[in-house]
Amino acid sequence: MLIKLLILICALQLGCSHGITGKTNTDKIGLGEKSMLRYLFIDRNQKVAIDAGSFHSARSFADGLAAVMTEDGLWGFIDRSGRLVIEPIFAEARDFSEGKAAVKLPGRLPIFESSKWMFIDKTGQVQFETDFDIVYDFSESYALAQDATSVYLIDGNGKVRKLFDVDVLHLGPEPNQGLREGLLPVREMRSQKYGYIDSKSKFVIAPQFEDASSFAENAARVVVKRNGRELLGFLNRDGTFLLSPRFDIDFEFLRNSRNFSEGLAGVASVSTDNTELPHFDFIDKAGRTVFQTSSFDVGNFHEGLAFVFDAVSEKYGYVDPQGNQFILPRFIFASDFSEGLACVAVLRE
Repeated sequence: MLIKLLILICALQLGCSHGITGKTNTDKIGLGEKSMLRYLFIDRNQKVAIDAGSFHSARSFADGLAAVMTEDGLWGFIDRSGRLVIEPIFAEARDFSEGKAAVKLPGRLPIFESSKWMFIDKTGQVQFETDFDIVYDFSESYALAQDATSVYLIDGNGKVRKLFDVDVLHLGPEPNQGLREGLLPVREMRSQKYGYIDSKSKFVIAPQFEDASSFAENAARVVVKRNGRELLGFLNRDGTFLLSPRFDIDFEFLRNSRNFSEGLAGVASVSTDNTELPHFDFIDKAGRTVFQTSSFDVGNFHEGLAFVFDAVSEKYGYVDPQGNQFILPRFIFASDFSEGLACVAVLRE
């Protein structure tokens, strides 16, 4: 059973805006494999607000629009009525944020490589193009971008400013990087430690951590190494500890911990002999356990609900902030609620 669940968690990391690493990339699953799933958008009452079953994949709503992929692998965007408002013509598409989304057009023969990233508005009009192979969503008026040598900030008009060189600093481990509450986690290459810089590339919190997340609700997850163990704590924006490092996450920073959201954070409890899968507890900012789960995968609380994986049914449901089951487990994939809806998936009949 343990091996079966370990295989399953690897597959689930590829779901629609799934929670193990925050927003995950659904583009990587083969087209035939994803066609087994029917994507839906549900509200808190479990009513299907949008049946996205005609699409091959779907992601959560962000900034009023949700990305959807057709059977030929092209991405477009729907509104809350389920209507396609931006036609599916993109080989790759990131979520909308601050009115813009990064997209790539398909490559042309004989090269087949996608175009460089460009940013569109909510009407699908190109606002500006970039020369970068990697870009991230807008956050706090800037989008991060990266090439082989450096990391940059792009403002809303497409103006580019170099932030740092990658032989000096590296971006943090999270899949969607950006300034959060004015700070950005980075790894200093000389010390191999993580710290936090501001938009001018100045260290505000010195590099001293084995891992570090973005700030959320004035707290960030950080890891320190003590006696051969990696212990998770939560940091204040002034660099002091909100919660001292005490949670053993078994060297799995992204998989076994979550940021604070609506006052609660998920932290995995790990068996000392690694014979059992981790299970998440939700704690408050005083470090108190609010409730425990038997789930090895949970989401963040948004709009009063968080998804949890049920190992018995091998499906996802949702719980409230007291740990009560709010939506029974019946979904193959689940995502955090966003703008009143959650993107979920069931097997096609």
